[in-house]
Amino acid sequence: MKSTRRWKIAQRREAACYTGDARKPRYAPEEKQRLAASLKSREERQQQAEEVADLRATDLQRMCILEIGGRQFADLDLHGIETRHKLVLDPIPWPALSGDCQYIQAVGEFIPLKANCIHVCWTTNTIDHCADPPQVLQEIRRVLADSGRLVISCNVFAPWTRPLFPVFDRLDGPHPWHFTRSTFLAMIKRAGLSCHREFPLRKPPIRGWRRRTSVLKVLLGRMAGLSQIRLRCTPEQ
Repeated sequence: MKSTRRWKIAQRREAACYTGDARKPRYAPEEKQRLAASLKSREERQQQAEEVADLRATDLQRMCILEIGGRQFADLDLHGIETRHKLVLDPIPWPALSGDCQYIQAVGEFIPLKANCIHVCWTTNTIDHCADPPQVLQEIRRVLADSGRLVISCNVFAPWTRPLFPVFDRLDGPHPWHFTRSTFLAMIKRAGLSCHREFPLRKPPIRGWRRRTSVLKVLLGRMAGLSQIRLRCTPEQ
C-alpha cells in the first residue's frame, strides 16, 4: 500500500487535472447544457451496454450499477436508460451531470454498500489511482452479486519497464501505481475474479495534442510500451 501522503499528493494533482482548481466545480451550468447536448444517442449507449457488459439495455432495468472513479458509464452512457440504481463512487467531489445518478463520496478501499448488491461494476483508468488496488478489487468482489460482472480498464507498461516503476511513481503525479499486463491480471485473479473477455483499446493519439508537454508524455509512454487494457470479469465460483 502506498503511503497516505503519496496518495494525497496524487489526489490533489488528480483534482487539479479535472477542475483546474480543486476548490471549484468543473462544470458551470452552461457547460452542463453543452455536454448534455453532445451525449451519445440512446441507440449507441444501448449498443455499448450490450457489447461491453454483455447485457441488453432491457436487462439493466432490474440491476444496480456502480461506477468507481468516474461517471462515463453510469452517468453518461446510461443517461436516460432505466436501471434499478445508478451509483457513482469517487473520493473527489464533483457535480453529477444528470439527475438520475446517485453520487457517493468514498474511496474504493471501503465501499459503503452491503455484500452481493451490485450487478454491474464499471471502473475506467481508476485502479492505478488508488492507495491500495488489491483492497479495491477485493471490495468490488465483495459487493458484486454472484452473477455480477466487472468491466475494468487500466494503463499497463512493457515488462522491461518494471525496474523504473519507482521513478514513474514519482514523476507521474496522479498515478501512484504502475502495472505490467501480467501483474495486473494476477492481481485480478487473487481478488477472486475471472476474466472472460478483453477489449482492444487504442493508444493515446499524438496529433491533436496542443501542449508540447502532453506530446512528450505520450511519446515517452509509447516508448515504455504504455497501452490500455479493458477486461470483463465475473466472480469466481
